[in-house]
Amino acid sequence: MTDIRWERYPLLTQRKHTRTWLQIQGNLGLASNTIEAYGRALENYLRFCQNQSIAPEAAGLLMVIFLMTSAFSRCLTVVRDVTLFLIRKRSRFLVT
Repeated sequence: MTDIRWERYPLLTQRKHTRTWLQIQGNLGLASNTIEAYGRALENYLRFCQNQSIAPEAAGLLMVIFLMTSAFSRCLTVVRDVTLFLIRKRSRFLVT
């Protein structure tokens, strides 16, 4: 059984079905990293639904695609920022 850090998932803990599902995964003995990943993913999904003013149960395929596109866009922004940082850092090293 895996101990779940419920304080990390405020939206997840408010919903009986999501909390129960994550607890079942912990009871099955899944690795704590897996439980953390599932918890973060569910929390992100619930936050996305809340921001879009839709019930998680009512979200269809298009909403899930929109969620994935939004997440991918954030990842690309992070990659871009890190790349620019490394280029700037390297160019300073080469100049000095």
